Amino acid sequence: MTHARDSISALCQALNARILQSILQTGLLPGEEIAPAKKNSLEIIRVLLHNYMFDRALTTMAKAVDKITSSSPEVENCAKCDEDLWELWTTLKDSVQIYTEMQEMTRKNVTYDMKHCGGPSCPQSENIIRLRRCSGCAVARYCLKQCQRSDWKTRHRLVCKPLRLSVGPSHPKHIVRSLALLAGSEVGYWGNKITEQILAHTRKTRPDCNYLVMEFDMTALPVTVSVWPMSEYLQAFGNDSLWKELGEELKRYQGPREVRLLKLKLGNAAHILLSPHTALASCAIPAGAPREFYGSY
Repeated sequence: MTHARDSISALCQALNARILQSILQTGLLPGEEIAPAKKNSLEIIRVLLHNYMFDRALTTMAKAVDKITSSSPEVENCAKCDEDLWELWTTLKDSVQIYTEMQEMTRKNVTYDMKHCGGPSCPQSENIIRLRRCSGCAVARYCLKQCQRSDWKTRHRLVCKPLRLSVGPSHPKHIVRSLALLAGSEVGYWGNKITEQILAHTRKTRPDCNYLVMEFDMTALPVTVSVWPMSEYLQAFGNDSLWKELGEELKRYQGPREVRLLKLKLGNAAHILLSPHTALASCAIPAGAPREFYGSY
């Protein structure tokens, strides 16, 4: 699945083909047969655990997990026969439940909307068949050039560059569609208290650092957090000139004195991206601002 051109679509197809049921049933295999099957089963679950932060993958996983727990409890019980399999299965099940609740919350408090025109006063924003995306950030959507011009004058000029850094120069569609979930995960699941404790400890041990980079490594199980002085982390910013521009803007911003990055893996490609939360904070825009402020963001 990780080698497919569209790894998320391949993963969803496998889930719809009931691959989870087959994996859990390997717990009943006799000893001489279980070694290769178990190895493959555990590896597939690990792949799933690396992808539940993507919106489409999470939706499909939630349906597959719910079908097993509600309709096929005997299949779930099969996994109890193998300790390693049961541990990974319960981790996946719990993670999907947590992120599904977060997904519902982020959908109610829309921050990044791919289905409505971002024009501040677009009269037909609710019923548009085709939307064109902003070529700068690949996030905002508009039905007409007039709507895009109006939004640029009032709001979008503040967030276009930071949002571009939240999706990367190639802006993979599954990352763009998952920005709301990623932002909610950063603020909700990981929690501001945890990040504040880490930052406080780092500033105490490194008082010479004015600006810090906090990296959430979502390729690790569980998610790990590391903090670096910005001067020692510049190589992670890559060659995109927008990183330098953002750094200059952050120095002028009288807000949080840290930059948060998300490390994601989509298929075999690793992405280090500016967190959506930091992207909005860099523009002095509160992450919980009402929908009418954000428009399509």
